[in-house]
Amino acid sequence: LIMKDKVYLENVVDYYLYCMMIAAGDNLFDNSYFVAEPLESGEYRFKEIPWDMNATFGNIRVNYFEERETEIDNLTSKIAKALLESDDETFLKMASSRWNEVNSTVFSEENITELATEYIEYTENSGAYARNLERWPEYKVNNGNNESKRMKELWNKQQFYDFIKIRREFLNSYYSK
Repeated sequence: LIMKDKVYLENVVDYYLYCMMIAAGDNLFDNSYFVAEPLESGEYRFKEIPWDMNATFGNIRVNYFEERETEIDNLTSKIAKALLESDDETFLKMASSRWNEVNSTVFSEENITELATEYIEYTENSGAYARNLERWPEYKVNNGNNESKRMKELWNKQQFYDFIKIRREFLNSYYSK
């Protein structure tokens, strides 16, 4: 059982919404770490922080963009899932309220697109993207057929931007209920 007094609920809400917005399926069970912050009482309270972002924005090593645009269940961290499954509606109310706060600022389409463009340009201009393609020219696609695809075929900038728009529309509808 997750004890609410052991985690910063605001952080759990923000992490949950973050994973929801960018469809960060790879950050729910790994690719994150916990920071234990000491309280004056001598106890600790935990925050979760993500770190590996390649399987985000619908990219899960295969073109599942359409499936991730409207996915919820497989994008919920263990802590958030435990809080959502409890009888207490506090967490979902906090998440909906927080979504309404960040929807027009941090998670606005303009802001996310601008940040994405900045990082895409940095990755391309620094040579990191070319080095990645050189190092892994083919990638085993996780579609049950163990098929190989050229890495370049898996990257589609317009699909990425379309995902942002469609995902936001879906989440606006989801959190307005």
